[in-house]
Amino acid sequence: MNGGELLSYVVTFLEMTERPARPSAPAPAGARVGSLALMKAEQPPASYFLYLYRAVGGRWQWSDWLARPRAEAEAFAGHPQVETFVLHREGVPAGFFMLDFRDPEGEAGGPGSCELSYLGLVESARGLGLGGWLLGAALARAWERPLRRLKVETCTLDHPGALALYQKAGFVPTGRAERTRRFMDPEIFGF
Repeated sequence: MNGGELLSYVVTFLEMTERPARPSAPAPAGARVGSLALMKAEQPPASYFLYLYRAVGGRWQWSDWLARPRAEAEAFAGHPQVETFVLHREGVPAGFFMLDFRDPEGEAGGPGSCELSYLGLVESARGLGLGGWLLGAALARAWERPLRRLKVETCTLDHPGALALYQKAGFVPTGRAERTRRFMDPEIFGF
C-alpha cells in the first residue's frame, strides 16, 4: 500500500460501569520477560508522549497526534487529569497506558467517567503475556477513583487481539462506527 491511500476500518466503542470483580494478575516473570517496572510519568512533555505513541502505535497506524499542533499534544499529555504510566522492561520503555479523567460531568461533584485513551506495547515486548497484565494495571488505577464508567475504543487497525482482550477484562461494546483515514507509511514511524 502506498502512503496516502485511504484505509477503511471499524471502531468499536466499549465501556464498563463497575470495577472488575477479579483482582489483577501479578506481572509475568521469568528470564524471557526480564525485570519490569511500571512508573507514572508526571505530566510528561509532548516529545515523550509522542515517542511512546510512535513506538507503540506505528505498526497500528496511530497517526492522529502526528498531524496535530505540538501545543495540543503538550496540553493533553501535561494535563493534571491525564495520567501516563510507562512499563519499563530491562530499563527501557516497553509500553504505556494513559487514563483521561477530564470529564466535565464528574466535576459537578458526582462520579465522572474516565477514558483509557491509549494502551499498548512496543514490538519487543509483545508475545510475553504483558498486554493483559498492563490492562489490569490500567483498570486498577482507573477504579481507584469513584467512576460512573470507564470507556475505551479500539479499531480493526489495532492489534488483532485488542477487542477480545478488552471484552475479557469486562468491557462491553456500546457502538461501532465505520471510518477512513490516510495510510501512513511505516517509514514515518521509523520502522
